[in-house]
Amino acid sequence: MTTEGNADRWQRGAECISTEVDDQRVLFAIESGKYVALNVTAERIWDMLAEPLSEDEIVARLRAQFEVDAATCRAAVDRTLAELAATKLVRRV
Repeated sequence: MTTEGNADRWQRGAECISTEVDDQRVLFAIESGKYVALNVTAERIWDMLAEPLSEDEIVARLRAQFEVDAATCRAAVDRTLAELAATKLVRRV
């Protein structure tokens, strides 16, 4: 986790196709040609990023929805953003 990541805002990046497969949302990133199957946490993060948000804002919103401690939540957010950024589905703004 970086301090810089906490100050930056994140938003959806590349164009993608979203579909449901067996009750799970799957995103296909057109630019990178990769797909990602989202778990519940990742799906919530994706939904939140319809508007630019900081990592701190994402963590706060998730903690309001789920019973999770701050460190565990932050780690999940960091990991999810890194995975989505690698496929160009999200980006820092």
